[in-house]
Amino acid sequence: MVSTLGHESYIIHSGYGYSKRLCGSVASWYVNKYLRNRGLEIEIFHRGLKREGVNGWCDTVGTNKNPKEFLIELDTYMEKELYTRTLLHELVHVSQWVEKRLTFSKQHRYFMSINVDEMEYEDQPHEKEAYEKEKELLDEYQREMEELKKKVKEINRSVPRHLL
Repeated sequence: MVSTLGHESYIIHSGYGYSKRLCGSVASWYVNKYLRNRGLEIEIFHRGLKREGVNGWCDTVGTNKNPKEFLIELDTYMEKELYTRTLLHELVHVSQWVEKRLTFSKQHRYFMSINVDEMEYEDQPHEKEAYEKEKELLDEYQREMEELKKKVKEINRSVPRHLL
């Protein structure tokens, strides 16, 4: 499934065991709100990641210098809230790369000039930031989707039945 967003950003999602509607909704919402006009290509691939012991991860595709293409891999069959939080977490990493706060140089990843490769996962500052933001983003996404549903209901009530 491909979604085209403003200024030619693309979200491509594929794989198995996931809600295409939820994936497209969350990713489009985030990119339109936080990564607008960046000309990005984000592929979201769903597969079993249990053996790797993760719910998801994000990486650049092609170049690590000024990346415009990203691969997010997500575990299949996550419950809706965990899935949404995980996708938002990985999209925060896309923002970190695009904003050049997360970089790659001389075979090491840096977050705001700090070499994070030598740190334990839970101590890495870019991971801490993504975990902090995922809950806030989840609340924001859910609130905006509820507001949108209310607006659609209002519109449907105001349109004469014979026009629906």
